[in-house]
Amino acid sequence: MHGSVNRALQCFLCDVHGGDVWDDVADLAELDEREFELLRIYDDALTTRVLDAAVRRLNLPRPDLLEQVGAYLVSHPSRYRLKHLLRFGSETFEDFLCRIEDLPGRAQLVLPDLGVPAMRVRRAGHTRLILHFLKDPDGFTHLARGALLAVAAEYGRSVDIRRRPLRGGGAVLRLTADAAASPVYAGDAA
Repeated sequence: MHGSVNRALQCFLCDVHGGDVWDDVADLAELDEREFELLRIYDDALTTRVLDAAVRRLNLPRPDLLEQVGAYLVSHPSRYRLKHLLRFGSETFEDFLCRIEDLPGRAQLVLPDLGVPAMRVRRAGHTRLILHFLKDPDGFTHLARGALLAVAAEYGRSVDIRRRPLRGGGAVLRLTADAAASPVYAGDAA
């Protein structure tokens, strides 16, 4: 797992829940080192241990924890660089959604080894958008759901995002915007 993922989880726990919680999680996960290096590649089993320890310490289901981490990554003041990367060139939430398929490529430019799963986007009417992920490594779509909800809030939009797992390991996120608002996605229908 890319070090930036582990570091994001560490920063989330410290910034949102406090250093004592991070220390407890590090102890539960039996970490040799308390700090993660951003550009280092770690064994996936280590990330799983940290996630499992955080779930136990916070008494949260894993999907809820991942959604909170996703929201943190785009809304916490310490994460402003990621927020700017996500919102690059998007003045409105609709603009952001028109460019959402470009996000894995943008992430790859910044961190080539990150491994953000590709997605397909399909419009389903003026207020619905479907994001189809062929793969959902380590519950990535839960993290994406939290991030999308936080981005929508940043733009002052109210959206409902429902996740449905797919056979074969993928997942679908169905995004529905407030019907009274402007269309959720102005791109071409797929």
